[in-house]
Amino acid sequence: MIAIEPKAPRDYVELPTMPSSWRVLDVGPGAYPLQRADVYLDHDPDKLEALTLEGKETIVANLADGLPEISDKYFDFVWCSHVLEHVDAPGQCAATLSRIAHRGVLVVPSAIKESLFNFEEPEHQWLILPSPSGGPPVFVRHNRRWMDRIKDIDIQKIMCRTFRTGTGPDTLDDQYCRTWFAVHEPDLDIIVHWEGELKVQVIG
Repeated sequence: MIAIEPKAPRDYVELPTMPSSWRVLDVGPGAYPLQRADVYLDHDPDKLEALTLEGKETIVANLADGLPEISDKYFDFVWCSHVLEHVDAPGQCAATLSRIAHRGVLVVPSAIKESLFNFEEPEHQWLILPSPSGGPPVFVRHNRRWMDRIKDIDIQKIMCRTFRTGTGPDTLDDQYCRTWFAVHEPDLDIIVHWEGELKVQVIG
């Protein structure tokens, strides 16, 4: 089995056809900006610097503040990948995305994906699961005291090497784990295609 390199969500999420007339917003582009986006938004100007230097339109603003500078339904489509697990109030942020856009895609890491890497992202505030009834994803606030008991940086490094980068010699086990992760990463994320209103369930 030949190991497959993991991809970013923008590379494996199926997106709708976007007419050239659509205004498209990417919220929190990070290292993997959506190329189709017309506008990029982040609360940290440093994270937008490269896009600004490329001549892209950027907005420095915090999604958690409600984005009052953006009018209702201004955007035709909004891409929001690996952002809502960071915010204190995902329900309010989902409402803001619903207000400023007609439709969009939300991508968040599932609790299963987070556990594979021993909860390596300390700034993540939520464990997220797909609803058993097929409804909106369920956000459950982290129990920090419990998580602090099981988190281990060496385990995190081992799991990262196992599923992402390999553990040294390119063994069959390495290849199998990395290939499995690359193939199934879309299933380990929770991907929500929404129109009109983005809904989430929040516990805690």
